[in-house]
Amino acid sequence: MNLLSASHRWLRRLAVVSAVAGSAAAVAGPGDAASLSFSDSAATQVPNWQDTLFISQFDSSLGTLTSVTLSFSGHNTGTLAAENLASAGTLNLAGTATYNLNSTVWNLTGSATAAHVFNAAGFDGSVDYGGASGATFTNATGAYANSITLTSGLEAFIGSGQLAFGVNVVGGSSYTGTGAAVVTFAQSADAALDVTYHYTTPGAISVVPEPSTQALFLLGLALFGWVARSRRP
Repeated sequence: MNLLSASHRWLRRLAVVSAVAGSAAAVAGPGDAASLSFSDSAATQVPNWQDTLFISQFDSSLGTLTSVTLSFSGHNTGTLAAENLASAGTLNLAGTATYNLNSTVWNLTGSATAAHVFNAAGFDGSVDYGGASGATFTNATGAYANSITLTSGLEAFIGSGQLAFGVNVVGGSSYTGTGAAVVTFAQSADAALDVTYHYTTPGAISVVPEPSTQALFLLGLALFGWVARSRRP
């Protein structure tokens, strides 16, 4: 066996070793941040009412769920009317829609409030929501919003089904100010829920040359060059 033939065999073995070493250096890089949102809403209705909102769960095949942001909102609108039954004074009027959200992952209570201030004269003898002692405000509106971001206990959000959120809405009216008054609020109210899933996608696979692989390759090139020079006449 001559030296050149032996070197060729050695180089072939070196190529196999280099390929194995190179494949062992394949690594997964960091994934990209992404988000996915779902929403549901209840139609505008006259309180008191109940409804259920449904949100799709997160599909774990998309990546790793890192946090969940839930946002709830509600609006009410209607006609707010008041009649002062006492001496002249200021009435601070409020028409409310009180929301109760119930679920296995988030519960809350809050109110959308339509407010007006009325400087009323003393009672004029007639409960007609007019004249000097009464007032009627159309298109009185209020809003409520609340949100939360969860970073732990996310297991309930993962799956192929839906999460149910029960909504209960109770209407009401109130006032502060003079000693006696009648206040009404003929209203309607809606509700909406938005859920955003924040996650990371699987990382891309890349090959990183290892120092041992590079060293073997350079050694092989040097040996091949030495053999070639030794065979020159």
